[in-house]
Amino acid sequence: MKHAPYDSRLGQLQRGRGAGFLAACASPRAARDELLQCVVADPRLDRHIESRDAYYGELVERVDLDLAPIVQRASEDDAGLAVGVLAELAARRHPGAVALIEHPGRRPQASAAVLEHLRCYPGWAAAHLQRPAVQHLADHLEQRDELIDDVEIYGEFWERWRATLPEVERAFIDSAAKAAAEVALAPPPLRDPAALSTVELLDHVGGENTSRASAELMQRGSEPDRALLAAYVEHARHGPRRVAIAAQTLGMLGDLRLLAAAEAIFARSDLDAFGVDHAFECQRRAAFHQYFRALPSAVSLPLSRVWWPRGGHLRIAAGAVLERDAEPADREWLEDFVQRWACLSSHHTISEIDALAHLGDARSLPTLITVAEQAASSWARLRAMRGIAAMAKDDRAQTVLTEALWDSEDAVRELACQHGTLSLPAARSRLAEIAAAPLLDASTREVAAARMPA
Repeated sequence: MKHAPYDSRLGQLQRGRGAGFLAACASPRAARDELLQCVVADPRLDRHIESRDAYYGELVERVDLDLAPIVQRASEDDAGLAVGVLAELAARRHPGAVALIEHPGRRPQASAAVLEHLRCYPGWAAAHLQRPAVQHLADHLEQRDELIDDVEIYGEFWERWRATLPEVERAFIDSAAKAAAEVALAPPPLRDPAALSTVELLDHVGGENTSRASAELMQRGSEPDRALLAAYVEHARHGPRRVAIAAQTLGMLGDLRLLAAAEAIFARSDLDAFGVDHAFECQRRAAFHQYFRALPSAVSLPLSRVWWPRGGHLRIAAGAVLERDAEPADREWLEDFVQRWACLSSHHTISEIDALAHLGDARSLPTLITVAEQAASSWARLRAMRGIAAMAKDDRAQTVLTEALWDSEDAVRELACQHGTLSLPAARSRLAEIAAAPLLDASTREVAAARMPA
């Protein structure tokens, strides 16, 4: 979906901004078509990290939007936001969404999808889901041969139903047998890491012994041990976790022998054909990213300033260092880049926004506010909001923080609850709404409750 201008109601709704929420509530009839467009078409740039379920769900209820097209969308294979929005509405006890889960036979695919979403909230589910709904979900998962894995992952939800649903009890029994077999086949505990060779330590990386093996590897600073770690990274055929730990260890030891190889692989374009061993080269490049980030700042920061202008993976590697270690002298060129590109390609400027937030210079506040208002990625807005929250004493920051109480991202709302002045009655009222939201992140609800007036 192409995003509408950032200062239009549709553009704000697409971005998940508090301004869009408030504008829709002010003109509910006019906003309905725009809201439906957002729910059905899904404007997120990254579905894995951007949230809209609670934001759109609450708005659907407030503007009295017809659920029929959303239910239809939830019945499709790639349902996108529709499922999460209906789950949020069910949690808010919206009659249409409640009917969908209490009478699953009418829309079986949509009902099962919404119930899968709701079983991620066992506290709410225990209080509100009835047996027919849970039976429908169990049957749906069993048909997909997924019930055994589901009771293992969502045991808190399923536990209360094992005595009344035979298939759930069988799934628990099979899950326990599977877990016992995995324990029997697991490698023995790492008794004395210091007694193992470096090769043997690396063999223990990737399982429950990873942390102890990694800690011991940091004590292996001899030349033969470093050479072995470098060989693991260079050849990268020992499993991604082992290779990453070997690379990170070598970087933390401050060993520079892989720098030339790291620069060479970062300089290659993603358009370059890696050849038949594409997976091997990608794994190797990922390990070099771990290596470079782990190097001492005295080494990596000057190199980052040189690599960053060259773009590609050199910029990615440099950005991971700059977001943590940038110094005041870097502010102007970082800010210039963010000003030029954050609103056009915001998800590609995350590290640079983080670097400005890390520096915390008040001169960057207008740039961070511009990102918060204009960026198409709500993930970029969150990063800018962290920098804005650190300057909360500024009136300009407070204006943005007040709007953020209605933002789509839990973490942004939490920053607003923590750092906003809450001088307006609407802001204080919003705290109560956030604290009572049924599926909102628990941390955000707790912060809101703590800031509510006595």
